[in-house]
Amino acid sequence: MLYLRLARHEEADMRGDMRGDMRGDMRGDMRGEPRRPPADGPGPEPVPSGRADGRSSGGTRCLPPAGKMPDMTAEHSSTDREERRQRAQAAAFDHIGEHYDEVFPHKDGQQHAVERLLARLPAGARVLDVGSGTGLPTAQQLTTGGCTVTGIDTSQRMVDLASRNVPQATFLRRDVLDLDAAALGAFDAAVAFFSLLMLTRRHAVQALGLIREALRPGGWLAVGMVEADLDDVEMRFLGQPVRVSGWLRQDLRRVLPEAG
Repeated sequence: MLYLRLARHEEADMRGDMRGDMRGDMRGDMRGEPRRPPADGPGPEPVPSGRADGRSSGGTRCLPPAGKMPDMTAEHSSTDREERRQRAQAAAFDHIGEHYDEVFPHKDGQQHAVERLLARLPAGARVLDVGSGTGLPTAQQLTTGGCTVTGIDTSQRMVDLASRNVPQATFLRRDVLDLDAAALGAFDAAVAFFSLLMLTRRHAVQALGLIREALRPGGWLAVGMVEADLDDVEMRFLGQPVRVSGWLRQDLRRVLPEAG
């Protein structure tokens, strides 16, 4: 089930028949019983966010109580695991490349969401495209609509394809978990179509908060997710192993406002 939401202070629920895009693939290439994380759980929460290029972003660490030392082995193990996860996700989409658009040529619901977004934006609005992929159709649609678009993606192959497909936009190889609002400047809107599902639930919520910080007051956010009750489950997508997460619609309606 596809779920699209365009949110500001008020919200508008948008559902569309997106035959041929990711909803269909969840029933097709992602068939089979998903493999779930090990029974011992994901381990301690990492302090720095993982990066696709293998480097850790900065983070503020709390000092342990007097007389107690932190379990640095567990912390480093968790951080390394998150970094490996993000590198593997990026590598999967490096392999998928332009094949994504060949398999999913129809994105009617996604395009309708962008049309509704454009109707609410001023001329020349700055828009952040989170998980911009090949740049089609979203970044292309936004630039055609007069927006200044910055796209971010962890896959260098996708960044290269998007730069070729939509030369009017700027595309950066960047993890949304390393989003630096001060460096990129403020945006009038952001879109995240099927990119947050590539994160764990915890990191998806963190990403929503970072996106919110990058938006001007009153800015808009358009989110597209596959409706599924999953958290960091391994599946195969277009022949590549990826880890995906999602929420049921009623839970996503709660998560979005809580993230700001």
